[in-house]
Amino acid sequence: MSALSSPLQGHPLSLLIRQTANGTIDDLQTGCHDEVPGLEPWYGYVPSFPAGVTFSVIFGLLLLGHIFNAIKPPRTHSIILAVSALTELIGWAARTWASKCPYNKAAFTMQIITLIVAPVFVTAAIYVVLGLLIGVRGNEYSLIKPRLYIYIFCTCDVIALVVQAAGAAMASRAFDQGRDTSRGAHIVVGGVVFQLATMAVFASLFLTFLYRSRRATSSMAQLLMITSLWISFFAVFIRSVFRCVQLVQGFKGHLSTTEAFFIALDGAVMSLAIGVFNFMRLPKDVGDQREKPPTNLSGTADTTL
Repeated sequence: MSALSSPLQGHPLSLLIRQTANGTIDDLQTGCHDEVPGLEPWYGYVPSFPAGVTFSVIFGLLLLGHIFNAIKPPRTHSIILAVSALTELIGWAARTWASKCPYNKAAFTMQIITLIVAPVFVTAAIYVVLGLLIGVRGNEYSLIKPRLYIYIFCTCDVIALVVQAAGAAMASRAFDQGRDTSRGAHIVVGGVVFQLATMAVFASLFLTFLYRSRRATSSMAQLLMITSLWISFFAVFIRSVFRCVQLVQGFKGHLSTTEAFFIALDGAVMSLAIGVFNFMRLPKDVGDQREKPPTNLSGTADTTL
């Protein structure tokens, strides 16, 4: 059996789905029932209720914080982070639901899709914030123009989002039907690997920018932006590596069936990746970037992209 094959193949629940015609299994998958002895839940365990409530509250608070930051004044990166926090909130609310209804199909599908795609919004926000930082410190220090970070890397993010969402939906559907999930899981892995490759290119550009601007004057706000960017970047990178290995192992692998890994390497690191920006304050001159074009090395206005 493939490492990415469905954990329902040969599983009692799969057998009951094929053998039962009286609606009992339908009730398990659409209703709310406690764990049945000898009948393994979708996750390989019953999700933790305390963990579900804790992360639902955390992401709910982060959502409110980014909504506030997004409106006073309007900030694109805060809007994106609010979407990410909302996506995480939906996923952890679904896991809280699953802690009481471990066989519910809707709860399983909801959490697997939302928690897979949420980091894509965080990386998009990271790209936007770096563009703002470059605009403040000086375009001449960057290998590409600030707006290109948004155009290039956000486009890559959209591609990764579509691929991962499609793969997650495919794997979830196959998982539900007791079929081999390897095709959908491989698609998700491909999306995650593409995202990791994109992040590696971004990191090299970011490091180059920091090295070239090392002698530029840095305000406390700029240093906080740089610190927030790196913390969030590494948090998302760690989470993506974890997800990639988890999916390669399959839904019955050690990482998938041990909730402690999921709590630490998904929930905790994603709350850090999103939450660190709640404490970041943009430099006052960021708001002036729309009114005045950046300067180049000769000191003249640079209006090119």
